[in-house]
Amino acid sequence: MIVLSAVTRFAFVINLGRNFVDIVLPFSEPYYDNLCFRKIGQVPGSNQYNHHLRLMFAEDLNEEVLGYLQKAYANGKNV
Repeated sequence: MIVLSAVTRFAFVINLGRNFVDIVLPFSEPYYDNLCFRKIGQVPGSNQYNHHLRLMFAEDLNEEVLGYLQKAYANGKNV
């Protein structure tokens, strides 16, 4: 696992495949209304929701994904 952090962790690279990268973004609320996350699950015993994302092509890094990455980064800076 590779962890990306600002002041605190904001993203986890959990799998590097031959033609994909799996990333998890932790948020304090679930964002169900999207087209980019393939799984959203609450971490047991906490109010954190992990949002799972798979990037396979350069085009997968679109405006929606960049928006969620910026939101995760901002959360990592606002400890």
